[in-house]
Amino acid sequence: MTRRPAPPRIIKKYSNRRLYDTTLSSYVTLEELAASIRAGHDARIIDAQTGEDLTQATLTQMILEGRGAAQFLSVPILTQLLRMSDDSLAEFFGRYVSMALDFYQQTRTGMQSFGPFAPFAMPYAATSAFARLVGNALPFGAAPQHNGPPPVPYASVAPAPPEPEAPEAPEAPEAPAPTADSIALDELRRQLDALEKTVRAAQHEASAPKKKPSAAAPKKKPAPAAPKKKPARTR
Repeated sequence: MTRRPAPPRIIKKYSNRRLYDTTLSSYVTLEELAASIRAGHDARIIDAQTGEDLTQATLTQMILEGRGAAQFLSVPILTQLLRMSDDSLAEFFGRYVSMALDFYQQTRTGMQSFGPFAPFAMPYAATSAFARLVGNALPFGAAPQHNGPPPVPYASVAPAPPEPEAPEAPEAPEAPAPTADSIALDELRRQLDALEKTVRAAQHEASAPKKKPSAAAPKKKPAPAAPKKKPARTR
Protein backbone atom coordinates (compact mmCIF):
# COMPACT_ATOMS: atom_id res chain seq x y z
CA MET A 1 0.00 0.00 0.00
CA THR A 2 1.52 3.28 -1.13
CA ARG A 3 1.80 6.04 1.43
CA ARG A 4 0.17 9.28 0.44
CA PRO A 5 2.30 12.39 0.76
CA ALA A 6 1.45 14.67 3.64
CA PRO A 7 -0.49 17.80 2.71
CA PRO A 8 1.53 21.01 2.65
CA ARG A 9 1.65 23.09 5.77
CA ILE A 10 -0.38 26.27 5.59
CA ILE A 11 1.67 29.27 6.62
CA LYS A 12 -0.07 32.59 7.12
CA LYS A 13 1.98 35.70 6.50
CA TYR A 14 0.92 38.87 8.27
CA SER A 15 1.57 42.48 7.36
CA ASN A 16 4.38 42.68 9.93
CA ARG A 17 6.09 39.81 8.03
CA ARG A 18 5.47 37.34 10.82
CA LEU A 19 4.72 33.76 9.79
CA TYR A 20 2.17 31.57 11.56
CA ASP A 21 2.19 27.79 11.05
CA THR A 22 -1.39 26.57 11.24
CA THR A 23 -0.26 22.95 11.53
CA LEU A 24 1.96 23.56 14.55
CA SER A 25 -0.22 26.42 15.84
CA SER A 26 2.83 28.57 16.47
CA TYR A 27 4.81 31.38 14.92
CA VAL A 28 7.91 30.41 12.95
CA THR A 29 10.80 32.37 11.55
CA LEU A 30 11.88 32.41 7.93
CA GLU A 31 14.94 30.32 8.80
CA GLU A 32 12.83 27.70 10.60
CA LEU A 33 10.47 27.50 7.64
CA ALA A 34 13.43 27.06 5.26
CA ALA A 35 14.85 24.29 7.46
CA SER A 36 11.47 22.53 7.45
CA ILE A 37 11.31 22.69 3.65
CA ARG A 38 14.88 21.36 3.34
CA ALA A 39 13.86 18.48 5.63
CA GLY A 40 11.26 17.43 3.07
CA HIS A 41 8.09 19.15 4.27
CA ASP A 42 6.05 21.11 1.75
CA ALA A 43 4.60 24.48 2.65
CA ARG A 44 2.08 26.90 1.21
CA ILE A 45 2.35 30.53 2.24
CA ILE A 46 -0.74 32.72 1.96
CA ASP A 47 -1.56 36.28 2.94
CA ALA A 48 -3.35 36.28 6.28
CA GLN A 49 -5.83 38.98 5.20
CA THR A 50 -6.43 38.47 1.46
CA GLY A 51 -5.58 34.78 1.13
CA GLU A 52 -3.23 35.52 -1.80
CA ASP A 53 -0.71 32.80 -2.54
CA LEU A 54 2.74 34.11 -1.55
CA THR A 55 4.60 30.81 -1.85
CA GLN A 56 6.75 31.71 -4.87
CA ALA A 57 7.71 35.13 -3.53
CA THR A 58 8.56 33.75 -0.10
CA LEU A 59 10.64 30.86 -1.46
CA THR A 60 12.51 33.24 -3.76
CA GLN A 61 13.23 35.45 -0.77
CA MET A 62 14.59 32.44 1.12
CA ILE A 63 16.92 31.49 -1.73
CA LEU A 64 18.23 34.96 -2.52
CA GLU A 65 18.51 36.29 1.03
CA GLY A 66 18.82 33.25 3.26
CA ARG A 67 21.03 31.10 1.00
CA GLY A 68 23.01 33.96 -0.55
CA ALA A 69 22.21 32.86 -4.10
CA ALA A 70 22.27 36.46 -5.31
CA GLN A 71 26.07 36.48 -5.15
CA PHE A 72 26.20 33.79 -7.83
CA LEU A 73 24.60 36.14 -10.37
CA SER A 74 26.85 38.87 -11.71
CA VAL A 75 25.73 42.48 -12.10
CA PRO A 76 25.53 42.30 -15.94
CA ILE A 77 23.26 39.25 -15.73
CA LEU A 78 20.98 40.90 -13.18
CA THR A 79 20.88 44.04 -15.34
CA GLN A 80 19.88 42.01 -18.39
CA LEU A 81 17.16 40.27 -16.38
CA LEU A 82 15.73 43.62 -15.32
CA ARG A 83 15.72 44.85 -18.90
CA MET A 84 13.96 41.76 -20.23
CA SER A 85 10.25 41.83 -20.92
CA ASP A 86 7.84 39.87 -18.77
CA ASP A 87 7.40 37.16 -21.41
CA SER A 88 11.16 36.75 -21.94
CA LEU A 89 11.79 36.71 -18.21
CA ALA A 90 9.08 34.10 -17.69
CA GLU A 91 10.52 31.95 -20.48
CA PHE A 92 14.03 32.23 -19.05
CA PHE A 93 13.10 31.14 -15.53
CA GLY A 94 10.34 28.76 -16.55
CA ARG A 95 12.30 26.94 -19.23
CA TYR A 96 16.06 27.40 -19.04
CA VAL A 97 16.45 27.49 -15.28
CA SER A 98 14.23 24.41 -14.94
CA MET A 99 16.26 22.64 -17.64
CA ALA A 100 19.53 23.55 -15.91
CA LEU A 101 18.22 22.30 -12.58
CA ASP A 102 17.11 18.99 -14.08
CA PHE A 103 20.49 18.59 -15.77
CA TYR A 104 22.28 19.27 -12.50
CA GLN A 105 20.15 16.80 -10.55
CA GLN A 106 20.71 14.06 -13.12
CA THR A 107 24.46 14.70 -13.18
CA ARG A 108 24.69 14.70 -9.40
CA THR A 109 22.72 11.47 -9.15
CA GLY A 110 25.02 9.87 -11.71
CA MET A 111 28.12 11.01 -9.83
CA GLN A 112 26.77 9.66 -6.54
CA SER A 113 26.04 6.27 -8.11
CA PHE A 114 29.53 6.25 -9.61
CA GLY A 115 31.11 7.26 -6.29
CA PRO A 116 31.79 3.74 -4.93
CA PHE A 117 33.81 2.94 -8.07
CA ALA A 118 35.80 6.22 -7.84
CA PRO A 119 36.13 7.15 -4.14
CA PHE A 120 38.73 9.84 -4.89
CA ALA A 121 36.58 11.67 -7.46
CA MET A 122 35.84 15.29 -6.65
CA PRO A 123 32.22 16.09 -5.74
CA TYR A 124 30.13 17.93 -8.26
CA ALA A 125 29.82 21.55 -7.13
CA ALA A 126 26.50 23.27 -7.75
CA THR A 127 27.99 26.74 -7.80
CA SER A 128 30.60 25.89 -10.42
CA ALA A 129 28.04 24.02 -12.53
CA PHE A 130 25.63 26.93 -12.53
CA ALA A 131 28.46 29.40 -13.07
CA ARG A 132 29.66 27.47 -16.12
CA LEU A 133 26.12 27.21 -17.42
CA VAL A 134 25.43 30.93 -17.06
CA GLY A 135 28.93 32.08 -17.94
CA ASN A 136 29.01 30.12 -21.18
CA ALA A 137 25.62 31.38 -22.29
CA LEU A 138 25.80 33.23 -25.61
CA PRO A 139 23.49 35.82 -27.12
CA PHE A 140 20.84 34.56 -29.48
CA GLY A 141 22.36 33.80 -32.89
CA ALA A 142 25.98 34.20 -31.73
CA ALA A 143 28.48 31.62 -32.83
CA PRO A 144 30.45 29.79 -30.14
CA GLN A 145 34.01 30.97 -29.61
CA HIS A 146 36.91 28.64 -29.12
CA ASN A 147 39.72 29.71 -26.82
CA GLY A 148 41.97 26.87 -27.85
CA PRO A 149 44.86 27.02 -30.33
CA PRO A 150 44.09 27.91 -33.96
CA PRO A 151 43.37 25.00 -36.30
CA VAL A 152 46.28 23.47 -38.11
CA PRO A 153 46.20 24.39 -41.83
CA TYR A 154 46.48 21.81 -44.57
CA ALA A 155 49.89 20.91 -45.94
CA SER A 156 51.17 23.58 -48.32
CA VAL A 157 53.66 23.42 -51.15
CA ALA A 158 56.18 25.56 -49.29
CA PRO A 159 59.27 23.63 -48.20
CA ALA A 160 59.54 22.67 -44.61
CA PRO A 161 61.90 24.80 -42.54
CA PRO A 162 65.33 23.25 -41.95
CA GLU A 163 65.82 21.40 -38.73
CA PRO A 164 67.89 23.25 -36.17
CA GLU A 165 71.46 22.09 -35.88
CA ALA A 166 72.40 20.22 -32.77
CA PRO A 167 74.58 22.27 -30.43
CA GLU A 168 78.24 21.33 -30.41
CA ALA A 169 79.46 19.44 -27.40
CA PRO A 170 81.69 21.57 -25.18
CA GLU A 171 85.37 20.71 -25.31
CA ALA A 172 86.85 18.97 -22.31
CA PRO A 173 89.01 21.31 -20.22
CA GLU A 174 92.74 20.74 -20.51
CA ALA A 175 94.48 19.11 -17.58
CA PRO A 176 96.54 21.59 -15.58
CA ALA A 177 100.33 21.33 -15.82
CA PRO A 178 101.91 19.39 -12.93
CA THR A 179 103.49 21.51 -10.25
CA ALA A 180 106.39 20.78 -7.92
CA ASP A 181 104.02 19.98 -5.06
CA SER A 182 101.99 17.51 -7.14
CA ILE A 183 105.18 15.78 -8.35
CA ALA A 184 106.47 15.43 -4.79
CA LEU A 185 103.10 14.11 -3.63
CA ASP A 186 103.05 11.46 -6.37
CA GLU A 187 106.57 10.36 -5.47
CA LEU A 188 105.61 10.07 -1.80
CA ARG A 189 102.60 7.95 -2.75
CA ARG A 190 104.78 5.58 -4.79
CA GLN A 191 107.23 5.19 -1.89
CA LEU A 192 104.40 4.46 0.53
CA ASP A 193 102.98 1.85 -1.83
CA ALA A 194 106.38 0.15 -2.15
CA LEU A 195 106.89 0.21 1.64
CA GLU A 196 103.44 -1.27 2.18
CA LYS A 197 104.19 -4.12 -0.25
CA THR A 198 107.49 -4.84 1.52
CA VAL A 199 105.85 -4.96 4.97
CA ARG A 200 103.10 -7.28 3.73
CA ALA A 201 105.68 -9.64 2.18
CA ALA A 202 107.67 -9.75 5.45
CA GLN A 203 104.53 -10.47 7.45
CA HIS A 204 103.60 -13.26 5.08
CA GLU A 205 107.04 -14.88 5.42
CA ALA A 206 106.96 -14.58 9.22
CA SER A 207 103.54 -16.16 9.49
CA ALA A 208 104.41 -19.10 7.16
CA PRO A 209 105.28 -22.37 9.10
CA LYS A 210 109.00 -23.31 8.98
CA LYS A 211 110.07 -26.87 7.89
CA LYS A 212 112.12 -28.93 10.41
CA PRO A 213 115.49 -30.27 9.11
CA SER A 214 115.54 -34.05 8.48
CA ALA A 215 117.92 -36.29 10.56
CA ALA A 216 121.26 -37.05 8.82
CA ALA A 217 121.88 -40.66 7.85
CA PRO A 218 124.68 -42.39 9.89
CA LYS A 219 127.97 -42.58 8.12
CA LYS A 220 129.09 -46.07 7.09
CA LYS A 221 132.43 -47.29 8.41
CA PRO A 222 134.96 -48.19 5.72
CA ALA A 223 135.58 -51.88 5.16
CA PRO A 224 138.89 -53.18 6.59
CA ALA A 225 141.70 -53.46 4.11
CA ALA A 226 142.77 -56.93 2.95
CA PRO A 227 146.09 -58.18 4.42
CA LYS A 228 149.08 -57.83 2.17
CA LYS A 229 150.66 -61.06 0.92
CA LYS A 230 154.38 -61.51 1.60
CA PRO A 231 156.48 -62.13 -1.51
CA ALA A 232 157.82 -65.63 -1.93
CA ARG A 233 161.53 -66.18 -1.36
CA THR A 234 163.65 -67.42 -4.24
CA ARG A 235 166.20 -70.20 -3.80
